[in-house]
Amino acid sequence: MKDLCVIDIEGCLTINKGYSINTDGLSNIVGYCESARRGKVPPVVLCTGRPQPYAEAIIQMIDGFFEFPSIVENGCFLYYPIEDKLVPHPDLAVTINGMKKARKLAEDVVKDGKANFEPGKEVCLSLNPQGGYSVLELFELLEPLVEKSQCFITYSSSAVDITPAGINKASGIRFLSEKTNIPFVNMLGIGDTRGDFPMLELVGYPACPNNASDEVKELVAKRNGYIATAPNIFGVWDILRHN
Repeated sequence: MKDLCVIDIEGCLTINKGYSINTDGLSNIVGYCESARRGKVPPVVLCTGRPQPYAEAIIQMIDGFFEFPSIVENGCFLYYPIEDKLVPHPDLAVTINGMKKARKLAEDVVKDGKANFEPGKEVCLSLNPQGGYSVLELFELLEPLVEKSQCFITYSSSAVDITPAGINKASGIRFLSEKTNIPFVNMLGIGDTRGDFPMLELVGYPACPNNASDEVKELVAKRNGYIATAPNIFGVWDILRHN
């Protein structure tokens, strides 16, 4: 039984940085949200590494105004779009020192011109590759450094994400479940990269668009989830129709 659809943004609803959102695909998701408000299908929320303002803009674009909160900054906060309220994860306060250490370590990489900090985040760090580096190369460079600060590090299609120890998209899903009283086994989760692993391993119904990484597809297939026939937002639409 699916009671809630939890969707990553980057690589799912959008392609990547620097690409526009397909308006035909967007209209499909808007139509789905209209059906959800009429109680015909489960509501949609986001689960993203992006900060609250970006998630708010996406929610406005898909008309995804529901009573349920979205997960932002990789599980650090829940964002309630109707109330415009940001609620921190309860474990956030005890892990903030590690993030300060991680930022100092990452600053050296930024100074060397290999990355820049993605602006607008309250707690998490996201670094976008520069100087010809790929996301994976930047992740491999930062991973041994970040381990010293005991923080969680992963990556999406556009950035390397560093979050406080013990906080990731899985802890965000658990927090969402606690606040909504919806068991995570009744949630559909849609993701496309390694950063979505914690969510896809936890929800009852994992799925991914066709552009997902091979390791994500392998995980979804292993859990008897659904791999869409189309990429990005059309893949999300395929999944929502299928489920």
